[in-house]
Amino acid sequence: MKRLLFIVVIIAICISINANVLAKAKFGNWDRWDEELPTWDNEDWIYSKVKEESATIISIPPVVGTQFWFWTTEEQEQWRSIKVADSSSLIGNEEVFFVLTRLAFKDDDQKIMIVIFSPTPISKEVHGIKNALATAEFAIVVFPSEKWEKVVIRSYEKKDGLLQFFKKWTVAFENKTVLVHKKYKDWFINQSKKLTKEDIGLPQLILITTNDNKIKKISFIIGVDLPLFKEFLIKEKLPGIKRETTVLF
Repeated sequence: MKRLLFIVVIIAICISINANVLAKAKFGNWDRWDEELPTWDNEDWIYSKVKEESATIISIPPVVGTQFWFWTTEEQEQWRSIKVADSSSLIGNEEVFFVLTRLAFKDDDQKIMIVIFSPTPISKEVHGIKNALATAEFAIVVFPSEKWEKVVIRSYEKKDGLLQFFKKWTVAFENKTVLVHKKYKDWFINQSKKLTKEDIGLPQLILITTNDNKIKKISFIIGVDLPLFKEFLIKEKLPGIKRETTVLF
């Protein structure tokens, strides 16, 4: 009887171990998403294709190259984007708040989208993926799902020099969906206070619809709200920006 019980216990342990192995979240060449983000030299890291320079210093007035999106309230509601050019009247002596880096991690024709929050660099320069991951305090990652009804969100925070896994949850795959679950709103606020005294609004999904050879395709990026920046755009009387307008970086 004892021998039979011992065998049953061993089998149960083996099943438990196998279940844990199978449950590992694998995307691209990385299967430790429930532990930490991949290191900066992983070959599957790429910049988000939203713009050439994916790392942006968030400041008022905005630096050259800053791109932000706003939701139009015209007859055909849609996202429009503006990129600050050299000749823009918005450029001035910048008061820098923090650094936002949009990255992606590829797996064949799929990508996960990532937004990384870092403190202001002393030199006010941004040096790419290595620097972004090394200096980041926290990150939000959106994983694709099979049916695209919901997406999986994983969050990471800096511990022992690494961006380590914090929590996982799901949200609806819908335009302007807030990506931070209400249970973790305080966590996001506390993390953002490490970067700036200004309010950082909760990240949202920006769904972008395109027609490729008459085939409708939907892609997405992560947008980050900064209320103070929106107030600045309203004060500057930028066309299309109103108090009720959704404005995201």
